[in-house]
Amino acid sequence: MLFRFDPFDTAPEPAARRSAMLAMDAVRTDDKVFVYFDAPGVEPDDVELTVENNEVTVAASRRWTDPDSHTLTSERTQGVFRRRVQLGDNLDTDAIDASLDRGVLTLAIPLREETKPRTIEISSSSSPQSVSTS
Repeated sequence: MLFRFDPFDTAPEPAARRSAMLAMDAVRTDDKVFVYFDAPGVEPDDVELTVENNEVTVAASRRWTDPDSHTLTSERTQGVFRRRVQLGDNLDTDAIDASLDRGVLTLAIPLREETKPRTIEISSSSSPQSVSTS
């Protein structure tokens, strides 16, 4: 359904770069998968979302330093951040809905109709019964 994949997860990185990664949570309901990315300080126009071969790539940029000012200290990470998530074949990548609210980018990805849980009726010579496959 959803695979967390980042080929650089095992590479040693500076602490500042690790903290700049878009943190992610994913949850599943009966008919959708929701993926939440932390994106504080990011505007919708600063996000690029692409899907290719069941892989979602999120690229977000964040800048707040005024080029005409003299920075005294800078601890909040700026720049472009990318995150790739491999999706399973049971998700409908053509119907992804994305929204950005209060610093959280949310992707709502529906399950393909043919992969949703369904109830199958079982009949017998005496009386029909229902069995749930969920």
